Amino acid sequence: MNDHSSSSGIATRSKKKQRLLTILLAISLALNLLIAGAFIGFQLRRNHHERPMPQHMRWITRSLDENTRRVLIPIIESYAETTRPLRHDLHQARRNFSQAITQPNLNDEQITHASDELQQASHQMQSNMHLQLVVIMKQLSAEERMKAMQFLQRRVKRQARPEHRKNTTQTQENFK
Repeated sequence: MNDHSSSSGIATRSKKKQRLLTILLAISLALNLLIAGAFIGFQLRRNHHERPMPQHMRWITRSLDENTRRVLIPIIESYAETTRPLRHDLHQARRNFSQAITQPNLNDEQITHASDELQQASHQMQSNMHLQLVVIMKQLSAEERMKAMQFLQRRVKRQARPEHRKNTTQTQENFK
């Protein structure tokens, strides 16, 4: 009886070791695949010199033919590089303004200064983007410009719908 219990204990330990090794192997395989996938993806992007299209300009290229898209993508990507510092300044100005108006003791001077900075950063960003849009539109045919304007008009109408402004109304009510 002693031999039987010791052999079943060995078999149980052996099964536990086998299960543990199987789990460790599966985890190791998953990690290796993740690392290999990330490395391959990085190499493919680097080798093809592909940079992601800037989000705020992606809509322009959606309906364009391949030749026009090839001409515009480098222009749009270079604009993304010049816009990045302006976008950073705008985000920083928003944070500063938010911080100024959420202080326990409101400081009118600090709020006014933060508001002025936010308006200036917003104006610089919008001016830059509008100039970029003009340059890009000059590259398009009349038909492509019409499609772009129709897209912009639909986008403005969607943003103007009341259901998109529910959070704004709720926020305004919180300050009453």
